[in-house]
Amino acid sequence: MRKKAEKKIREAAAMLGEDNNYRLDKVRTIAGLFPKVYDKTILDMARLGTITLTEGKTDGLSPAEIGNMVRKGETVYMYFSFQEEIGERPVEAETGERPAEPETVENPEEAETGMKAPETVDVILSNVDRAVWQQFEKLSLEREGKPPLLKIVEMIVAYNRTGET
Repeated sequence: MRKKAEKKIREAAAMLGEDNNYRLDKVRTIAGLFPKVYDKTILDMARLGTITLTEGKTDGLSPAEIGNMVRKGETVYMYFSFQEEIGERPVEAETGERPAEPETVENPEEAETGMKAPETVDVILSNVDRAVWQQFEKLSLEREGKPPLLKIVEMIVAYNRTGET
């Protein structure tokens, strides 16, 4: 299970295409994992040295955005980066060292667009037949070139637009 979750996290990070410094809430949204599975996988990857977790400033973030970050005790992690080699650098909590904080503005999305980032929600699909989901996943990737999560988000946005007059 952890390998599949790690694969989805890596794919989501690759889709963001950022320079090896990924915001945890953005990757969470694209990865489409259950919150508990995502958090556990991220913390396991950090413990094994696959990634390095970094704290960030939560000033200006909504409670929902902060809730989508990964917590370990009282620490709220906002970013992670992949290590060149597995085990290259242990997670900061075990060594007591703090990696350098990434050079970012307090809210990068706001700086890019001039608008405050929207508050997001996590949606869990249940009661969907596995074969139906697998077919949707396959067609979404083949026809649209998008993971099913992004297709669902697009569908929700399009549905909302049809109600506008």
